[in-house]
Amino acid sequence: MQMEKEEKRDNVEKTQTAVLWGREKASLSQVEAVLRFDESGIVCETKNGTLVVEGQDLHMTVFSAETGMLTLCGEISGFFYEEKK
Repeated sequence: MQMEKEEKRDNVEKTQTAVLWGREKASLSQVEAVLRFDESGIVCETKNGTLVVEGQDLHMTVFSAETGMLTLCGEISGFFYEEKK
């Protein structure tokens, strides 16, 4: 029973969420670092790998390395994970 609880907790800790408000705003969890940022894209390191957000006029409104939360706004066109090397 204890082993099942630990496995569930490990899975929850690895779960990354992305919440979108239309194409104008997004919040991401489990972000460890922002590797690159400009108005056309954000590349960030997450617990699940490198995540890329593409768009136009993108702006980070909140980033906390402590909580792992990143909020951005602008015209979001897509999200994807880079292939692991």
